[in-house]
Amino acid sequence: SDFDGDMKAISDDEVVRKWWSFCEPCQEPFKWEGPPPSKGGDGGPDGSWWAPMEEVNHCGAWPVAYSSEFPDPDFVPKNPEGKTSSSTETDGLVQI
Repeated sequence: SDFDGDMKAISDDEVVRKWWSFCEPCQEPFKWEGPPPSKGGDGGPDGSWWAPMEEVNHCGAWPVAYSSEFPDPDFVPKNPEGKTSSSTETDGLVQI
């Protein structure tokens, strides 16, 4: 896998950059200098749009590979009980 190449292809995509121009005003960059990504900015030498985080749980609604079905039939929860939420409040939730 070529992560840097993939990121460059995404950032070179005109449609993606247009979408970013709508999203950027709603976000507060973690550490950024200069123009936003939609205008070709790279944030400077230590620039990072997002704060680093560790994934602690994955609900399964957004798989790492696209699926033509919802819910994703290939999804495997990353927790022992296979629950997608620890909440006991289920009123109004859609059952799938």
